[in-house]
Amino acid sequence: HAETIVHRLIEDLSVTTRSFVLVLDDFHTLEAQEIHQALDLLLEYVPTTMRLVLISRTMPPLRLARLQTSGELLLVTQSDLQFTAEEAIQYFHDSLELDLTPSEVGVIHERTEGWVTGLQLVGSALRGRTRDQAAHFVQEFVGNADLGDQYLWEEVLERQPEDVRVFLLRTSVLDQFNASLCDAVTGAGNGDEMLRRCERNNLFILPLTGDGAWYRYHHLFADALRERLSRSATEREIDDLHQRAAVWLEANGYVEDAVRHAIAGRDWDCAVNLLEEVCAELFERDQIAALRNWLQGIPLHALATSPRLAFWLAWAQGRTGRWTEGSTALRIAEEAWTANGDRTGEGLVLLWHAVHSFVAANNHQTIELAQRALEILPVSRPAERIFALMTQGVAHLYHGESVAAEVVFSEARVLIDTSGRSWLRPFEMTYSAAVLMQ
Repeated sequence: HAETIVHRLIEDLSVTTRSFVLVLDDFHTLEAQEIHQALDLLLEYVPTTMRLVLISRTMPPLRLARLQTSGELLLVTQSDLQFTAEEAIQYFHDSLELDLTPSEVGVIHERTEGWVTGLQLVGSALRGRTRDQAAHFVQEFVGNADLGDQYLWEEVLERQPEDVRVFLLRTSVLDQFNASLCDAVTGAGNGDEMLRRCERNNLFILPLTGDGAWYRYHHLFADALRERLSRSATEREIDDLHQRAAVWLEANGYVEDAVRHAIAGRDWDCAVNLLEEVCAELFERDQIAALRNWLQGIPLHALATSPRLAFWLAWAQGRTGRWTEGSTALRIAEEAWTANGDRTGEGLVLLWHAVHSFVAANNHQTIELAQRALEILPVSRPAERIFALMTQGVAHLYHGESVAAEVVFSEARVLIDTSGRSWLRPFEMTYSAAVLMQ
């Protein structure tokens, strides 16, 4: 009987006068309740000369609260074992004797999040490389999903029960998650239980700031999960996971995250509807770089279903100097608007050409095209009319026609104020000041 054995062990150990440490490694592999009860007994009557060290991937199911309260227990968790950036530099330089710059170590530390085994794996991969080879490896490391994958699979994932492994793989498509989102993606309805189980078992799951309801996986662990998912599931199955995530995220107000998953899941109807919502504000606020980032890479067949998205992509590409690429998207929008007899679309196409003419230093043509756009664009589209006015005014300014420019900028200023688009005011003020200087 286990308790009998422990009582004998305590008696035998009590006679020794030398201090010693009893180390029990891989304690998480012991599942018998009888053994846990026996360890609780040992902890209750532990000899004064003995220190007990339990090493476990999971929190042991023992009565530890009393010991922790009395100061007899030192609990060292995963977060305590994480290296700081300074410790990582010292580790690579002093222990591994690797010639890395602080910025290179910083990249490795950020990617591994201070996980010691991750740092060891990187150190092993860098051994024997020249300085240039090491620098190249560090540059590639940020996007490297292979390093550590085999270790994580063999040492962590493969040892999990089937239901835990399936949960981890399916939820790996998520950048961050809560129980409800996990339920939506897996369809199992046990998200809360599984998250508590994963957290208890230290499966590289990290709580996000806030009320503790949201989590994410350690970067390297997430990479390993996604790599295994790509091997074990079909494209259709992975698309379905993303699409389920998109539905939940949209319904709960996380529109931008929903867009990313709709695109990843190739649900183009859903992606187009969500993108129209996100990009409308980006266009009005003249956030061109963000607009381009959202829309570039959307397939042409999806753009063909939304001339607004096609135009916004053309607008963003042109405004960032990619006029040739922008003309392709513009043709998609123009053809759709022409087929529908959309006059507002016609005005937007003229606006695009007006800006293009200005870049080509054809001020006279710019003024003419912007005026034609203003004659078509309705008063219900103030942002587009402001862009047309500003384009026309700047062309007047660059053509030396400061009086005409002042009139146009004044009209733009009134429209900015009356339409509540105050974020465009600095745009107008800059060129109005230039007019006064001229």
